Amino acid sequence: WRDLFTSIDPKPLAAASISQVYRAVTLDGTVLALKIQRPKISEKIEQDIGLLRSIAKLIEERKPELRMYNPVSLVDFTRDGTNAERLARNMKNSGLPKIKIPKIYWEYSGRELLAMEFVSGIRSDDIDTIKAHGLDPKELARLGLKAFMIQIFQDGFYHGDPHAGNIQVSPRGDIVFLDFGVCGVLMKDMRNKFISLMLALFSADTDLTLRCIKNLGVKIPQEGYEEVRSELY
Repeated sequence: WRDLFTSIDPKPLAAASISQVYRAVTLDGTVLALKIQRPKISEKIEQDIGLLRSIAKLIEERKPELRMYNPVSLVDFTRDGTNAERLARNMKNSGLPKIKIPKIYWEYSGRELLAMEFVSGIRSDDIDTIKAHGLDPKELARLGLKAFMIQIFQDGFYHGDPHAGNIQVSPRGDIVFLDFGVCGVLMKDMRNKFISLMLALFSADTDLTLRCIKNLGVKIPQEGYEEVRSELY
């Protein structure tokens, strides 16, 4: 690794089930975040990944409706990178300001390691620290909501794991998206159905909402229809 980096911090910045993230500095001084498969359990990881791939293929074959989550890709870090670049292109094309997606450095990346631009941020649920930087949490929430509305309803490609650790705020007020292992895809016809459902909800039209729910493939037993209608109202 010394042929590529001047330093790699031995203390991980973050840890997940099969990976850890480390801060590294390249020979030219670029600071990166390295997402690396966990150390010391390579044999176990290989066994687990083999099982995960087999299970994922079975899931996709037996449950076609789950293909949108693409479970096979969860154990391949190169998919994280391509997801990040696709999301970055979409967000740039949307014209929405102050949305940050880390750059991927493919020259250092592979299936078991993903090298990304290092971005420092504040967890999106750390309201006190956000306010301490002079930022307005409500404005950030509106910006984040707009970003997700564009991803889901305009682009049909969205960040699928939006917990507070993956959606951060930079000190200058950018919304920073991290960890792109899980991204969702919605075809145009399905997006239109969800838009119709939202419009029905906003107009408080119970019958139209029920029709939209049924159009999404939700089955409501006839004997329970009126009860569902009453609860929805």
